[in-house]
Amino acid sequence: MDKKIILYIASSLDGFIAKKDGDISWLFTDQDYGYTEFMNNIDSAVMGRKTYDFAMKYSNPPFPGIKNFVVTSQRNLYPSSTQELIFCSLDDVLNFIKSDDSFQNMFLVGGTGLIANFINNNLLTDIVVSIHPIILGDGIPLFHGIKSEVNLILKESKNFNSGLVQITYEVSS
Repeated sequence: MDKKIILYIASSLDGFIAKKDGDISWLFTDQDYGYTEFMNNIDSAVMGRKTYDFAMKYSNPPFPGIKNFVVTSQRNLYPSSTQELIFCSLDDVLNFIKSDDSFQNMFLVGGTGLIANFINNNLLTDIVVSIHPIILGDGIPLFHGIKSEVNLILKESKNFNSGLVQITYEVSS
């Protein structure tokens, strides 16, 4: 089985993952939308430090039972790493991806800068976007800083009664 690095994320119809102030109260929480099934197949997660700070409001570590990589330039956090929560540089994560055969499916959580780094380094294999039926008009963009065109292959689309549409793409190599 090939290693997969999967961006699994929610977005407004106009392509924002949060309002400018980070507010995500507009996201639907009325049902699971396949999240539990997705997480049952994940063995590691990688996120930026701001995403980590937000996720810590809900769980410590953000995703229990798997390796949580937090990409940060704040080296003073590195010594507080544990078996499940690893503070590190982007290069450290890239080395893990290339050299460690212990993972099969990595969840790319966000944020925008980290997503761009993974796309620009041709590391992303799949994208699952849950598009919420709302136009925010402004906010934190899903994609920003992408250096070249990225071709995608549609694998699946699901419609939910709430109006949410979930689209799954394979990143074309």
